[in-house]
Amino acid sequence: MLKNVLLITYYWKPSRGPAIQRWTVFVDELIRAEVQPIVLTVRDGTYPAVDSSYDISDDPEFVYRTKTREPFKVYNWLKGKPKQSAVGLGDASSESSLFSRLGNFVRANLFIPDARKGWVPFAEQKALELIEQKEIEHIITTGPPHSTHLVGLRIKERYPKLFWMADFRDPWVNVYYNKHLLRTAYAWKKDEKLENRVLATADQVIVISGGMQREFADRAPAITTVMNGYDKQDFVENPKSLKEKQFVVSYTGNFTDNQLFDSIWSAFQEIVSEHPLGDKIIFRFTGNVSQGIQNALSHHNLADRMELHPYCPHDEAVQKMIDSDLLLLLIPIAENNELIITAKIFEYLASGTPILAIGPKKGDAANVLQKSGRPAMYDYHEKDNIKSYIAQNLERWDVMDSERFKETSQAHNQFSRNEQAKKLIAILKGQSND
Repeated sequence: MLKNVLLITYYWKPSRGPAIQRWTVFVDELIRAEVQPIVLTVRDGTYPAVDSSYDISDDPEFVYRTKTREPFKVYNWLKGKPKQSAVGLGDASSESSLFSRLGNFVRANLFIPDARKGWVPFAEQKALELIEQKEIEHIITTGPPHSTHLVGLRIKERYPKLFWMADFRDPWVNVYYNKHLLRTAYAWKKDEKLENRVLATADQVIVISGGMQREFADRAPAITTVMNGYDKQDFVENPKSLKEKQFVVSYTGNFTDNQLFDSIWSAFQEIVSEHPLGDKIIFRFTGNVSQGIQNALSHHNLADRMELHPYCPHDEAVQKMIDSDLLLLLIPIAENNELIITAKIFEYLASGTPILAIGPKKGDAANVLQKSGRPAMYDYHEKDNIKSYIAQNLERWDVMDSERFKETSQAHNQFSRNEQAKKLIAILKGQSND
């Protein structure tokens, strides 16, 4: 009978972001299914964003933390950043200083598979203790960081009959930023070997997209897609929002140089200068916005329309999505980017706000939009079509009375985390001794 499940995850509160949003909901669903989750995570980790209001002394009793020894802090030192800074690999290709390039080289060739590998021995030791104490027969590892899967690999070698589920929220070797790292052939080969061992050894591999499932299918004995999804509790069924005096174009999250393509900003520049309502447009970006993106808006005379806001609590970010007239969904220009499904796409859909989506027209993200009954993805070079879509939404905004326009289709409900969690629980229960 399925009683206790050990989740091994680097990212947990006070970290913020899609990683913990996925698993906090899944943990809640496990509890509702009368399965006791036991969460093993890190103490004093390095995170892209932190909820400073959260105190780990408030952890539920099922959360356990261990110390870590992070070579990543050395990497930050080499790059001249504070030790607790989180990695910014989205812009690794733009590094030019000697220390930045040295840090890149160290990160790429010594920290394999990633710079959080120093947590592995501590997590392994605690996991083995919990397995014995709690009579655990099912474990889940989730990455990135993919070094977390090495904990699962070691535990599986120690307990071959234990059921191990490896959850991949992003690709491993083929993740887009690896192409920007100064990697030697030896580093690539070592990383590929580790990835293959994990895929072949795990009893069940979980991925977030059909593209990742196709990529791993010939190396994983059992593989299932369980998408990131969104939390229904964050959204009312038909979200409403009062119209502002400006037409608000929003982006939430990391906005990086590999999302930099001229067509969209050229389209906005022409709309602003040519359309009767163009002067109503403002850009509201929440999160880390690269200098390259800011420079692009300046180049297209849009800088004075740009509002930059820092990371904010998740509920505030959701409200910003709702309180917008157009959301930007920009798939990075990278090899295998047709496999990318950004975590924000599901919350964008649930917000009801129109989405300007640009990326591979036959990619996994485009497929999600199609299944949700939303307008299709635009290719990177379709400036005229992008311009027409902006104008269409601007004109629709203008005729609205007091509330913003919202899409009425509820087809996105299939992508709620609650629905996605049911797949995961079914797999776990199918492997129990009920």
